[in-house]
Amino acid sequence: MATQVQPVDDATLAYVNSSVEVALRPGAESEVGGGSAVLGVLPVSLLRIAFGAAAGGRAARTAERLGQSEHAAVAQLQIGAAAAFDATLAAIAGAAPRGSLRVQKLRALGREAAGEAAAADAAYAAIAAADETYAPALKRRVALLAAHRDSRPDAVALLVAYLDAFHADLEAWLFLAHLALAQRLVQLAVFALEEAVLLAPFNFLLQIRLAELLLATNSPALAVKYFCSALEISVLVGGHLRAWYGLKSATQSLIDDPASADSNPDSNDWAALNSLANERIAKIYASPKAAPTSARVVERWLSE
Repeated sequence: MATQVQPVDDATLAYVNSSVEVALRPGAESEVGGGSAVLGVLPVSLLRIAFGAAAGGRAARTAERLGQSEHAAVAQLQIGAAAAFDATLAAIAGAAPRGSLRVQKLRALGREAAGEAAAADAAYAAIAAADETYAPALKRRVALLAAHRDSRPDAVALLVAYLDAFHADLEAWLFLAHLALAQRLVQLAVFALEEAVLLAPFNFLLQIRLAELLLATNSPALAVKYFCSALEISVLVGGHLRAWYGLKSATQSLIDDPASADSNPDSNDWAALNSLANERIAKIYASPKAAPTSARVVERWLSE
């Protein structure tokens, strides 16, 4: 039976779009907070516009409206509006093609929200079996497994397999690094962060994070390279204090134990970089904005 679409005027559409702008912004579901209660009363008739042929010449917006409806459904789950979610899902399912993977994913999300983890995982696995390239379901399954300590090794294995197919997913590499560190898989975490840096070479915060991990794993010479790279990228803002701290610590390790260097550069290079880091850190804390107590602690640390 064809879905009955109620006509909606442009003013009403503009109101809905402005009222739930955050919830409908693609990729911004996590920004929806308790203040989005308007989603709980979102008229189902508005969601049906995306699929109805009688939508008054708006057929070109079908894909956009479908995405908005999906984001609204996710937001309704996040604010605990289960009844509104069920109505939204019914409207989407009634107009979407039979066997739609997007509808199946939404149903699985509903099971997650209801605490039915096993059922949700089985639903995601079924979606992956039907289409192994459907990334949203694969990533939700990884997140579901990662939420439970006992299944985190399975989450890592699944995420590694996912990244074999979707190598350019920066978020996934960062999540892999997080999961690997949680399980003491340090080398895997280093590899994941290296891949992340390759995908975002001008993100100096990622380079600092990688350098700190390398320093913690007794690779100070390589850590120096990433700290210096981060400082070079952040030069317009005077360098990043955390990178200067890291550079001092890494070069001090090389001065104290030259054997830890991957190569054999002149030890004067390490001393020069260490002296530069000391100078820049001291200059930052000499600013009137720095707390006097912090400045004294830093000055004492630098003089050691």
